[in-house]
Amino acid sequence: MTTEKPLMPRTVRTARALTFTAGALVLVAGLLYVGLALGDPDEVEREYNVRAEALAVLGVVFLAHGGAGVGLGLRYATGGARLRVAAIVWAGLGVVIGLGTVPLGLLVIALAVTVVVNLMRAPSRSWFERERG
Repeated sequence: MTTEKPLMPRTVRTARALTFTAGALVLVAGLLYVGLALGDPDEVEREYNVRAEALAVLGVVFLAHGGAGVGLGLRYATGGARLRVAAIVWAGLGVVIGLGTVPLGLLVIALAVTVVVNLMRAPSRSWFERERG
């Protein structure tokens, strides 16, 4: 007698895929910002009109947010209700990050809003509140 694992609902699979995608985009942006900040500070200020230190801090924030997104995405299959709340909060922060990086940030905003919408649906809530064996 075998016990089959429950099938993850489409809303959760969609939210997970978009969490990975948004997390990867933010990670790439963070790497880019940190890489630029490690260059010539005068050139960074002249070309981008921002101090290299500020760019480095923004890059580290992006790296942390992107890494958290990938980490959350890895836990969707086994996580509970707290993971769902954490993913919703993470996506909300993604909207804030996206607002600071327009126009590419519009993609992050769209992904984050879609993650929240999918995680707020009843099948997602049931998935994260299910009994685990």
